[in-house]
Amino acid sequence: MGIPRSENRADVTIAGVTYQVVPGAGNFVKGTNRSLLQQQALQAGGSTTRSDMRPIFQTSWAGGSRWENPLLHEANIDAYFISEGFDMISTPGDLVAIPDTVQSASTDTINDNTFTLARSPSIVYYFETQKANMGLIKYDGSTFAALTNDFGNNANALPIAMCWDPVLSTVFALFHEVGVATTIRFITPDSAGSLVGSPTGGYAPGANIFMHNGRLMVYTGVNLQEIGDPLGSPTTTTIFDDGMGGDYLDGMVDNASDPIIHKLWSCTLSVASAEGVWIVKNTIQQGLPTPFIYRIDRDQAGTDIGVPVATLPPGTVALDIYMHLGSLIISTTSDVATIMFNDISNFGHAQTTFYHYSKKNGLATIGSALGTVPDETVYKFLGADVARLWIGGFERRWIYDAVRGGLHPIMKDSVSTGGGAWSSMVRTSLSTEDIYMFGHEGSSGSGGSEVQHVALHRDEAGNAMTHEIESPYFDGGLPAELKEIISVTLMTDGIQANETWTVTFAADDAAFGSSEVFDTDNDTTVTNNLGTPLSGYRFRYKLAYTASADISTPSVVKGIVIRMVQGEFLQQWRMKLRMSDSANVGNKVVRGETQQTNLEALSVNQSVVTFIDNYRQTAATTQVRVQSALIDKSSPNQGEVDVVLVEHSTT
Repeated sequence: MGIPRSENRADVTIAGVTYQVVPGAGNFVKGTNRSLLQQQALQAGGSTTRSDMRPIFQTSWAGGSRWENPLLHEANIDAYFISEGFDMISTPGDLVAIPDTVQSASTDTINDNTFTLARSPSIVYYFETQKANMGLIKYDGSTFAALTNDFGNNANALPIAMCWDPVLSTVFALFHEVGVATTIRFITPDSAGSLVGSPTGGYAPGANIFMHNGRLMVYTGVNLQEIGDPLGSPTTTTIFDDGMGGDYLDGMVDNASDPIIHKLWSCTLSVASAEGVWIVKNTIQQGLPTPFIYRIDRDQAGTDIGVPVATLPPGTVALDIYMHLGSLIISTTSDVATIMFNDISNFGHAQTTFYHYSKKNGLATIGSALGTVPDETVYKFLGADVARLWIGGFERRWIYDAVRGGLHPIMKDSVSTGGGAWSSMVRTSLSTEDIYMFGHEGSSGSGGSEVQHVALHRDEAGNAMTHEIESPYFDGGLPAELKEIISVTLMTDGIQANETWTVTFAADDAAFGSSEVFDTDNDTTVTNNLGTPLSGYRFRYKLAYTASADISTPSVVKGIVIRMVQGEFLQQWRMKLRMSDSANVGNKVVRGETQQTNLEALSVNQSVVTFIDNYRQTAATTQVRVQSALIDKSSPNQGEVDVVLVEHSTT
């Protein structure tokens, strides 16, 4: 038995005016409906919206990071915005957590400025210290061995680059001996180092030493020289000089405390390939730094010829280059002032953009690793492994996947390495588990360079590293339509005990908030319906992985499905209300004329008003609009009105 209804009870109040509901079935109906259907139901031709929308269905993240957060659509459905702690390229279509990295257990001391690598078959060589007795270390895959301690003859000797001569079985190294000269030294494994000679014509950033078709070559940052008979009677011959002097980066501040780039050795702007020697030199053209790309090779008569083949956009500088799968890959920045001041503490990091050049396709853009306010400068090419080109930042290591064209942050240190970017890499095992050795620059005078010997593998190992991937915006192809996310499905190879995957959503430019948790043991496909649908015009999702125990083989996400509907679900009331002067509602005299005028005005101007529903045990208050008011009078001040109220959307 319900509560007795008083004849003077105010059943509903609309914009401060009270009404009574006409007794009878169907005279007070409440429900929910999608906002677009409500609007279109009043239009000629009826509703044109669909009851469903094509879901966002992402089954790969191998397309790489996309800045500055563009829309996700069918053409780039394998892209993401930024990621940390995931491997999404070893097996395209799989998203798997990977552990953070640890410093190598090698006993040799890696300190002060630099770390360079040169590889002979199955052997890695690198320098130990910047001292008068420069140490050369040999690593054979299991043992670190000091070969010599007298490779340098100057306390300020800086190893810039090194290479391996497979014919002479010799390591050649290029040193810049501060205040003395640029010198070339060689070492035959297990013997002392000796001086070869000094290149002529000065030195500038970008220098390198390399073998090309059996010829030992040195690029000094000014010109390209060949070193003849290096172990006998060395000769130096300039084979290419563009006549523009040293590289523009020679004007960079040589900051020893907190540099972006170690001026003397961090940039490599010359490489060799089967097509010749490639040089990228930063020159000044009409007052702006402009990188020129040169290719140097011999003609049929054996004469070395160098020609410019392309220029990069004016107002940029090239920082590093690498030859990868027939294309010259170039890291650049347009934050020229930031690079030239070279002071992270006061000027921050520089945004970088990557280009590739090939004879067939010319010059094209790869993309940017980070946005306009980057937390690291990503520029140093470390080395290649099959189609992957590793790139060093200050904490992260990135991979450029030349097959799919994506840039991926693949490793991040759990501790600050400081002092510069990751600078070198070699693969030290060809087993099924990819094992790499990395070198990191240290800050001058304070030490800090390090070696890491790490494996890219699936092992969460109970560490506290962050595992997150964030999507670009997505709008379902309807940018101007209001939408609601109603469910999310996560497809995995089976979520294990002590594992949790969490999907968090953000609408428009708001912060991430609404979350769905997936932790069902061994389930491969799980759908969560959002308890409260999220409304907006465009959305982002963030997918995170956590483990509460050691997980040797973390679960793999195979795909994510996000379902949306157009419009949003809003409350709706359809009521038949009484209008009469005789109604003494709520102990107040109410005129039928006042009730009529109120509803007529509200249905025309669509003002947002307060609706109080007392036609229930507990009153409820909602902000509404009067969608329609159809008045049926029996006399001038008496009658009934059919009213439709719709909840006001705050989106």
